[in-house]
Parts: sequence; C-alpha cells; structure tokens
Amino acid sequence: MQSLRWQTGASGQRFYADQPHGTRRSAQQQLNDKRPLPVPALALCNFEVPRDQMCGIHVVFSSSSPHPHTPSHELASRLRNRGPDHLGSVVVQVGPDTETLTCTSTVLALRGDHVTAQPFHDSKTGSVLCWNGEAWRIAGRELDGNDGEAVFSLLVEASSSSATSDARACILDALRSIEGPFAFAYFDKPSQTLFFARDRLGRRSLVSYQDEASGIFILSSIAESCDPAWKEVEFDGIYHLYLGATSGARLSPSRNDWQVDNQDDVVSSAA
Repeated sequence: MQSLRWQTGASGQRFYADQPHGTRRSAQQQLNDKRPLPVPALALCNFEVPRDQMCGIHVVFSSSSPHPHTPSHELASRLRNRGPDHLGSVVVQVGPDTETLTCTSTVLALRGDHVTAQPFHDSKTGSVLCWNGEAWRIAGRELDGNDGEAVFSLLVEASSSSATSDARACILDALRSIEGPFAFAYFDKPSQTLFFARDRLGRRSLVSYQDEASGIFILSSIAESCDPAWKEVEFDGIYHLYLGATSGARLSPSRNDWQVDNQDDVVSSAA
C-alpha cells in the first residue's frame, strides 16, 4: 500500500511533489489532456474526477460499538458527487454483542433501465455488496441489464451452493470470473467474511483505514482526510477479512491471488 505527496504552487494548483519543476502539470491539466492522475492521489487527497466514471463505497466495521458508523456530512457529499442518483446504507449485526458493519453506497446509474439501489442486501442470508464499476462479462458471458445485480446474484449463489467450509473458495472463484473495471466490498454473512478488491488494473479507487486500538476497519472510495493511516488497497489480489467472534487477527486482511494455476487470466481483460 502506498501514499503520494502533494505540493501546492503559488497559484494554488496541486502538483506531484516528485515531479521536476520543468515538467510539472496541474491535476486539472492532466485530466484535460487525458493523462489522469493515478487513483491513489485522487482518492487519498479527495481530488474530484468527472462524476460519470464512478459510484461511491464506504464500509465501516466496528468491534466496539453497536451504533451505525455512517460517513460524515462532508464525506457523504463527496460520495454523492460520485454517485448522484442514490445514497443508501445497510447496517449488519456481525456478532452477538457490539460488532457491527455499516455499508454505504452512492449510485450513478450507467447500466440497465432503472436506478438500482445500493448497497445490495439479501434478506435471506444477510449478505451485502457495495459495487463500483462495470462488469463487462462473467465467466466469458456478456451481461444484459444491471451488472451490479448480476454480480451480487453470482456471489450469493456461490455462497449458498457450497458448504460453509467451502464458501470462501467458491466466492473467490466467482470473483475471478468477473471481467471489467471495478472496486467492491462484499460481506458474506454466512461465513462472516468481508471480501474486497480493485480490479487487476486498479481502475477504480478503494482505500482502507484501520485502528487496532478502537477496533475500527474502514473501506472507502475516498479517504476522509490525508492522514497517512489511510492506505491504498493494492490491486494485486482479492482480500478477505474474517469478522467472526473467534477471529484472533481481526484487522489483518489476507490476500488471495487473482489467478490460480488452472484458470485463464480473464478478470480484467479488455473488451
């Protein structure tokens, strides 16, 4: 996980701190000439990019408070800039006591014939998905309709059709079958596991924050501040975090490779 440094010029424009003086270009100039800033800088410094590129994700796990942890007013406003068509939240009771997961999504409707509310929530299993991106194909098959709905159905089916001990492997295989640019956070309630990732080319932003002392773990499309504790989620694999009551390493996500030896490299191939 990495951070980027900014430097502000006399005119108030922001530049990469490590760019030579003769080659510095402002953030807006790089967007205008179709050389956009990398996702880490955009996310960590709350720089806004054109809103037609994204939705918004904000997920908070707390092991010490039963109350919802929704975004601040300022952050909610920035997330709405990313997804102006809908804002929604789902709160999941993870453990028997004070452990809660608060999932918030903002939606920009690009696919399908209607605005689909997020987060996706399955009332039968309790599983939740926050989705930002475009799924072009699943298992090589092109999609019709809303891609987020298709991805959620895929993940719920993968979890439900397997024994609890095999659910994690089945969900990972399902995620590996998705092609396109995306970032997501998926909580599989039956296995009490939070899965999250960016596609293999890192084309959608996702950052994380964790505080072991307070038992807080956050995933967000946009960081709430430039605090160095906010880290970019790497796009080198699919991460999972077990949130069950018996977890001894509660805030230590594990990484799973995007590709396994007997599968083709299809997760983020070009259309």
